[in-house]
Amino acid sequence: LEYVLPRDIYELYELQYRIQAAICHLEFPQAEALLLEYAGKRPARQKIHQQFIEQERAQIAWIRGENAEDIMKHLQNTIEATIPMEKPWESGIALSAEEMKLLLFRWEAAGRTELPRNPQELWDILHAVEKYSLDAEEKVKVYPYAVLLLAERYGIGENRHYIKSLLEESLELLREEGRILYLPETLEVYARLLEEEGANPEQIEELQEMREALLKLEGDFGMHFEQYRLFQHLNRAFELDYEMIRRSRLACHMSQEELCEGICTQETLSRIERGKHKPNGQILKKLLEKMNRKRERVGMYITTERFEVIALERRIARAIHRFEYEEAEELLEKLKREIDMSVLENQQYIAMEQILIEEEKGEITYKQAVEQLWELLKLTLNDIKENILSHRLTYTESITLNLIAALWADNDEKEKGITLWKKMLQNYRDSDVHPAFRIRNWELFMGNLAGDMSDLKYMEEPLAICRERLRVGMEVGKGNELGRSVTIIGCVMETKQDPSCPTYFKRALAIQKLMKMEYRYQCVKEYAEKNGIL
Repeated sequence: LEYVLPRDIYELYELQYRIQAAICHLEFPQAEALLLEYAGKRPARQKIHQQFIEQERAQIAWIRGENAEDIMKHLQNTIEATIPMEKPWESGIALSAEEMKLLLFRWEAAGRTELPRNPQELWDILHAVEKYSLDAEEKVKVYPYAVLLLAERYGIGENRHYIKSLLEESLELLREEGRILYLPETLEVYARLLEEEGANPEQIEELQEMREALLKLEGDFGMHFEQYRLFQHLNRAFELDYEMIRRSRLACHMSQEELCEGICTQETLSRIERGKHKPNGQILKKLLEKMNRKRERVGMYITTERFEVIALERRIARAIHRFEYEEAEELLEKLKREIDMSVLENQQYIAMEQILIEEEKGEITYKQAVEQLWELLKLTLNDIKENILSHRLTYTESITLNLIAALWADNDEKEKGITLWKKMLQNYRDSDVHPAFRIRNWELFMGNLAGDMSDLKYMEEPLAICRERLRVGMEVGKGNELGRSVTIIGCVMETKQDPSCPTYFKRALAIQKLMKMEYRYQCVKEYAEKNGIL
């Protein structure tokens, strides 16, 4: 989903991100100062924001090892904000993953008091997670936490086979979704269980190496997730209404008078463009439609009303990310049957992915692919080459440009591709939206830019890009792109003839394996062996 937000609401989300980052870095005075700033915002008076404030105060107190009763007070205030009863699962009330995580944290925190909660509650919450049939993106937020608490509470013992099956499912979920919260702890417990069973020592060693590689990377950036129970994965795409309207108007060479005619006053439009006035959904839609831009407060990369279609798009993106093009092509055919292909944006998305797959399979040349991609952009944009980056681009438009840059870079036009990626990233830097809220595109463009600059023997710039990419990626809880950044750093160290080069390659291989990036793992392994790095 993509959200088009007014300034005041966006500022709260960015503060949430900064608060979480400060807690991850154990910068508690900074986190508390940001919480005070957050509490002072007018929209923060709403119940959901008060809940966030209380839960983060509980989290800080927990990590600091403060009085358990005080932690429980914060948690109880948090829970009562949205959960109306003591045992909601008994009444069939549907809970979000975040709410179930709060209940798990209360159960764990109560264990430090003189009044621990009933062990049966832990089983009840686990069964609720399974009963609600959460999709993988939601389930990964809570299921691994419940499993770890069960393993800690009951040990291995007579529950060995059941606990083992839970750990295996939890580990697979974390790896498949590319999440790092709870991952080192899950690897540790699972390796210990296998060791007690007398399992293959090589399998145990591999698990330990993957865990150590991830922890070392977190340590290099001063990140601490091990006690951050309520960390929230960030996976939302944001745009700002005032930026979108102003940038689109300027790109279309329209005056404020021309744009606002028949919709609102010029004074109102001026305030909107400065972020001083929040347009309602209808005004926003009319202003953008007048400029031939289709965006709404809540939109999707694919126009649909069915959640199953959104999940299918995620599977396609994951398959392409892992270079599994046969699977991606099958899923794409299925998606075409599920969506309205009369919608321009849907046509554009399907065609863009099809061109990518056809070029990768050698069915069209890269020049044909580039030409087709430029034509594809004309479906939603008029001035595609001279003025395209003046617009606030949609997800599909941005990814189409990225593919053009990648095709150039892969076919002896690296500098041309690098120039386009730099312009796209500068477009993001010129925005008030933090990269964390464009992580899917930003991370991709940054990785492509750093990789190709490294190939051309640039040194300091790709290192800086990869370090920023690693930091932001971990701060939003994403792990599936970490290995790529570590690999590029290793390549730069190879060029520099730095003795740390083999260490980076070993760590990159462990993380690629952990995150099920099999194609990249094999490529890095073959390269390292061929060049005598390992």
